[in-house]
Amino acid sequence: MTEETQEVDAETESDGATEATGGKVDYNSHPSLSKTLEEMRFRYNDEEDRKRSIGTKIGIVLTVNAIIISYVITIRELSALSKTVILLLAFASAASCLYALRPRRYSRPGESIDDLPYEAFQEPHEFDEQFIWDYHKAVKENTSVNNSLLCNFNLSFYLTLFSGIVLLLASMI
Repeated sequence: MTEETQEVDAETESDGATEATGGKVDYNSHPSLSKTLEEMRFRYNDEEDRKRSIGTKIGIVLTVNAIIISYVITIRELSALSKTVILLLAFASAASCLYALRPRRYSRPGESIDDLPYEAFQEPHEFDEQFIWDYHKAVKENTSVNNSLLCNFNLSFYLTLFSGIVLLLASMI
């Protein structure tokens, strides 16, 4: 691979990406490179926002569980069986929330912090190309982590919902 061109496989050649350079792409003549980098940054930021949103929702469910647990412990009108079921559901939900809130490793684009000064001396198109791949990798990894968080949130939410329904039904009886 040279500084300004990269070999293009047969699949890429068929979509019109090649110039009259004998099967090579001249990145200097492709403004789409910067647009692609911009889109990858946008998607990376979306995953960061998604992480914060899921974390906020998990915090809300955890708070609702604390309220349910406090209320059930202090109320005397519920049967022991109802209290046990409600508390088991609420504690299971709270445990799932706490598990989801544990520290997780999120990917960031770029090499380690020690490599950043060296990257500053790369040609702009080389730097952009590398960052596109770095963002792509980070977005895929962060999406996977966020999907796992979302599964924990869904489990917690439904456990809390069921404990609330049992509490409501037990209060009516």
